Amino acid sequence: MKDFYEGAELERMLFHDCSIWGFSFGGRRDVDFPHADLIFDIDYIFEWEKCGDSFRFAVSPCTLVFKNAWNLKANFDTRGFALDALQILRIKKEKSDFGYFKYEILLSNCGEGASISFEAQEARMAVRKPPIFSATQTLCADLRK
Repeated sequence: MKDFYEGAELERMLFHDCSIWGFSFGGRRDVDFPHADLIFDIDYIFEWEKCGDSFRFAVSPCTLVFKNAWNLKANFDTRGFALDALQILRIKKEKSDFGYFKYEILLSNCGEGASISFEAQEARMAVRKPPIFSATQTLCADLRK
């Protein structure tokens, strides 16, 4: 396992069932360039291990950064569910204009068609802590520190 992922290596990674704990904006460096980074705080599942009739998961708290993001649209509804981390179904990426990519983060358990979409130049992920083996796909707050 590495501390940092980007490019083709990141594109091959699966984000299914990874939890999103929050997102923020940051990294704007120029008043004349109105783009900031879109930053997600996630639990990334590095390994699914079958243990008899159940699974255990190697999970790490990670920071997923989309550089120079814009055109953000969020569509999800948590009615009927406890307010908890959002779950990623998958991340789609396609080419856009001017060297950018269109990203769509499809969400599960947040209503039909739930997603967060935007455009950005590239994506990078930093692993903040080595994987912790857990019976669940999501780490509790104490383990994410």
